[in-house]
Amino acid sequence: MNNKPFLILFLWLITASGLFAQSVVLKGVVVSSVDSKPIPGAMVKCGTLTKKTGQDGDFYFSLKPGVRKLTVTYSGYKKQSFEFLLKQDTSIVLSYQKIVGIKQVTIKGSLITEYFREPEPGITKIQPSKFDYLPAVLGDADVLKKIQYLPGIHSGNEGSSGLIVRGGSYEHNLINLNSFPVYQPYHLMGFQSAFDPFFVDEMEIIKGGFPAKYGGRLSSVININTKSNYQDTLQTSVYAGIMSVGGGLRYCPDSLTGITFTGKQSLISTLWNIKWNPVKFSIPIYNFNDMLFDFGRKINSNNHTGFLVFLNRDEAGHTTEDEYEAEGYPTITTQNLNQDWFNLVTGVYWTNTGNHSRLTTLRLYYQHYANNSNNQIIVEQEAEPPITTETINGISSKISEIGAVFDNEINLSARHRLNYGITANYRMYLPSAGTFLYINDVLQNRNDTIADNTQNNFSGFLYLEDNYTVNNKLFLRGGIRASLIHASGKTWLIPEPRFTVNYYLNEKMSINGSWAITTQSIHRLTSSSVMQTSDLWVPSTQNTRPEISSLFVAGMKYQYNHGVLAGLELYYKEMYNLITYKDGATYMTEPYWENNIVYGEGTSKGVEVLIQKAGDKMFSLIAYTLSFTDVRFDEINNGKKFPFKYDKRHDLNLTIGYRPKEKISFSCNWVLQSGKWVSVYDRFVPIPEIPLLDNRNNIRFPLYHRLDLSLQLKKNKKWGIAYWKFDIYNAYSRLNPWYLKYSSGTFEQIALFPIIPSVSYSVRF
Repeated sequence: MNNKPFLILFLWLITASGLFAQSVVLKGVVVSSVDSKPIPGAMVKCGTLTKKTGQDGDFYFSLKPGVRKLTVTYSGYKKQSFEFLLKQDTSIVLSYQKIVGIKQVTIKGSLITEYFREPEPGITKIQPSKFDYLPAVLGDADVLKKIQYLPGIHSGNEGSSGLIVRGGSYEHNLINLNSFPVYQPYHLMGFQSAFDPFFVDEMEIIKGGFPAKYGGRLSSVININTKSNYQDTLQTSVYAGIMSVGGGLRYCPDSLTGITFTGKQSLISTLWNIKWNPVKFSIPIYNFNDMLFDFGRKINSNNHTGFLVFLNRDEAGHTTEDEYEAEGYPTITTQNLNQDWFNLVTGVYWTNTGNHSRLTTLRLYYQHYANNSNNQIIVEQEAEPPITTETINGISSKISEIGAVFDNEINLSARHRLNYGITANYRMYLPSAGTFLYINDVLQNRNDTIADNTQNNFSGFLYLEDNYTVNNKLFLRGGIRASLIHASGKTWLIPEPRFTVNYYLNEKMSINGSWAITTQSIHRLTSSSVMQTSDLWVPSTQNTRPEISSLFVAGMKYQYNHGVLAGLELYYKEMYNLITYKDGATYMTEPYWENNIVYGEGTSKGVEVLIQKAGDKMFSLIAYTLSFTDVRFDEINNGKKFPFKYDKRHDLNLTIGYRPKEKISFSCNWVLQSGKWVSVYDRFVPIPEIPLLDNRNNIRFPLYHRLDLSLQLKKNKKWGIAYWKFDIYNAYSRLNPWYLKYSSGTFEQIALFPIIPSVSYSVRF
């Protein structure tokens, strides 16, 4: 490998740290002019520099002396400017005016005014609570589905919250809840997420130009942050939809403490358990629930601590019974299908702001994830003597993880920021798969038919990154992340260089580029295109190498005027050490997962276009992606490339939101996508009829499209606000295929969702 680029990057990181001039510190606090309470999350600009106020409404700049102008913007408040002469270290308080009765719909991200001048290309931010008027599925205001409105991101299957980003898979996304990683943030096999949008303050989506602090996944980073303001208030939300009920509260007993608690419970099985009539329904039973508890305490002006507990659980079961006569004896066949998953995350954190030029964060966490899938078939025959045959097909994954994260951010000057840190985690895996055959309770196959061995994996990451605003036009960010992975007696040391450049051609247009290497030591094995509990999560081992990705991105952004923005990005991505099941793999004949897999590589390339306009009454967005994703495995498809199953060549989203009055909102979303790829037998050899497959993923599903509509009514009450929401999913009832069913020499398209109307009611006070 040529080390020259790494040497140049290292020298640049060192020399750039001394390129700053003498400056003075400006500290400030933004408070409301109505009640003098601090305003967190406000954007404060000084020239080309932008700061976001902290939890106490505080901010700081390191500036050269002279006349300085500060501009403050915040949703629901009037844009204000303050000008003064700065001679020495100074502390100020900015009294900020609120606009009464504002009516607006905004998207907050790397493409809008507040973030257009911020030197952080590749990062998009949204506030889900401001998009609760957009269409939902079965009344569920899902925060992760809101991300799918952006280009380069789509769902793997209809209605799913699972994210497919730039040619990756579900497991290639790092999802953080208040900076703690979460393996399974979904319900209903990925159909719904487990987060209450009302209590999510902000979501940050990174799909390219990854900062060096993030790693361990190949495709994206999704940061979900709950509300953290301490304003001596009580906020409560309660809602009920067709599929679930839930709610939560945010309580601040004083200006130093914040407590958030949310929960959700499914209604599916609860409704079916009601005895409508004496007839016994033979239907699947599905239950899910989740809970979030977040506590934060401000110790003093420089120190803040807290802890978080998050858990979610899904359970599904279905039992069928068939009575018949076989070989002259009465026979009963019972089939029990059981699936479940469970995810628990708990962690503590501490932050220290030092002298306002340094930010230190320490996080410790524990996570446990488990999924199980069992298919039990019991055949009871009243012969002489009676014979009972029991077959159990089972697959499960268990992961226990302990982790520690140390991050440090130092502002060397107004234009220069240095980030460094270290992360370590220890994972204990227990992948298990096998088939058991019992006759009269006696095991007939060998004990080693089930692969049940614990495997441990240690990962350590060290990173260093320099963010340097060279002048009013040029921003550079360079870094290196070193990944150390130890598993099964083998150690990998993988350098992950990162580089980002952003250049402003003028006040309205900028161009940017980035390159990043990422690695991933956790893998997901699945034989289905659906996210399900039969997925097997496995680690890197002595024989299973970590996955590696190299991503190049180039783009441009253009601000036509206030509220109208456009963006264009081109990307090229290479992926190595991908794993999948080999042809004919089965745990009946080969119980160990490492003997059932093959290794390969993939490429993804595409063009992404985003155009949006945010006004006082209307919001509109056009997102289009043209992409090509191929994979190749030496032992599959004769070593030839074939399309990745989630290769959706065309992906178009058209979204419109209209709020003519404060109390009423209309919205619609139209989706058009190329169908996913599947493998269909090319031909059959007669006598006996044996299916043959010459090419993998040789059939593309028909074009996918649907229209979603929504109406939201808002009613102000003495005790708070009530919302009625009416949604229509797939308004013209397009029967998009879920899968293909082969029968009698023909294939039949099986659709899952026709038109689905829904209604939900929520109150907030």
